[in-house]
Amino acid sequence: MISRCPGEPEPAFVSKSIHAEGWQRRRSRGACSSASRTGSRLRGYEIDEAASGRLVNLCIRRGLQVLVFAGSLCFGGIAAGWAADTSAKHQTSAVALEESYSFGVLPYLAPLRMEAIYAPVGAALSQAIDHPVQLRTASQFELFFERLKAKQYDIALVQPFWYVLAVDRLGYLPLARIEEPLSSVIVVLNDSPLNSIEDLRGKTVAAPPPFGPMTRLASRALTERDIVPGRDVMLRHVRSIDSCFQQVIIGTAAACISGSFPVPAIEERLKVKLRVLMQTPSIPNLTLVIHSRVPADVRARFRQAILSWAGSDEGRTLLRGIKTRGFVPVHDADYDGVRALMKETQQP
Repeated sequence: MISRCPGEPEPAFVSKSIHAEGWQRRRSRGACSSASRTGSRLRGYEIDEAASGRLVNLCIRRGLQVLVFAGSLCFGGIAAGWAADTSAKHQTSAVALEESYSFGVLPYLAPLRMEAIYAPVGAALSQAIDHPVQLRTASQFELFFERLKAKQYDIALVQPFWYVLAVDRLGYLPLARIEEPLSSVIVVLNDSPLNSIEDLRGKTVAAPPPFGPMTRLASRALTERDIVPGRDVMLRHVRSIDSCFQQVIIGTAAACISGSFPVPAIEERLKVKLRVLMQTPSIPNLTLVIHSRVPADVRARFRQAILSWAGSDEGRTLLRGIKTRGFVPVHDADYDGVRALMKETQQP
């Protein structure tokens, strides 16, 4: 059980301030007013183990500063997700006192998988500007969305609907997007008896939260085929893409609605072969945005580094983890179709 001090905000499980110069490991001793801190400076990450009192066994590898967890990449009991918000009063180390940029990542995979993929990305961003970058996400899409609306992230990797909100209303600016377009797919296990969309009539299909683009795109495509969600097929909304696929594997759902983007990573991680029953027209993929409060020269250095990854061995290693060929410049007009879809589906 996670303890919380009176008046303290949501406890942090792990927060990382990634910096090319060092890392500080800190462990809470369980006291609200005076926590004992220990640390040493190496290349890599800052770990805050907050109120849980659990130690993270890790080693820091040089180069891209890839975080390697002992055993099975397990934090031990951090089921609610890594890198929850940490208030300024917890940031007491020498590294933490130096202002860092927060890097928020949409939680489209399980927390530990996100950690393995995006910790090196955060380290590369930090190295590009020679300044700390704090890697953060949330345990649920809704929580990440609330933090995005509160402008808690300086840089954020967001889905296309939230790109529109961030740029049009929240003061964010386009930075770069994943090169491959994003479409919604309905997938089944390779050995499933379902062979067409018509076979989904009367079945249960697992789906991400209804406000996301994947569910909206798939629902519209099904309706156009006169397979109306709620009438001809039941959508069971789950909190993550991982949960969606797990519903299919355990047999409680006949199919899963997903973006095309996560499917290869899911097949690799879960050791399954999936088959696509339907694929919708595409829209722009996950996109990096940066808040206008970040100085223009820093924004330019971030953009230059991100767009250069496809041209180096180290950068291509990062991109393989994300399952993309690279990031490309953003043209805001490319999202006009997303804006139209949001209006059609009455998105906020």
